[in-house]
Amino acid sequence: MPPQTDPVSEELKLIIGMEEGLFPHSRSMLDPMQIEEERRLAYVGMNVGMTRAKHKLYLTYATNRLYFGTHSSNLVSRFVADIPEELVTAV
Repeated sequence: MPPQTDPVSEELKLIIGMEEGLFPHSRSMLDPMQIEEERRLAYVGMNVGMTRAKHKLYLTYATNRLYFGTHSSNLVSRFVADIPEELVTAV
């Protein structure tokens, strides 16, 4: 019989859309309390991702995106930029 595996634990996990305007959402940008709530959600998501990823956690963003029929140029989310450099490997 094959070994049992935890269905939520995998070799790697992906968190996509880590872009300004998506995460944090553009509607939250002007409200400091909303930004902090989205920051909390981002870190909860990253923490769950790190806990469940057996080896790697990838945070991805698109520099250009077609979003509801409109092309946009994007910056990496401030939440990713806040992660200490020594913990990040750019791919």
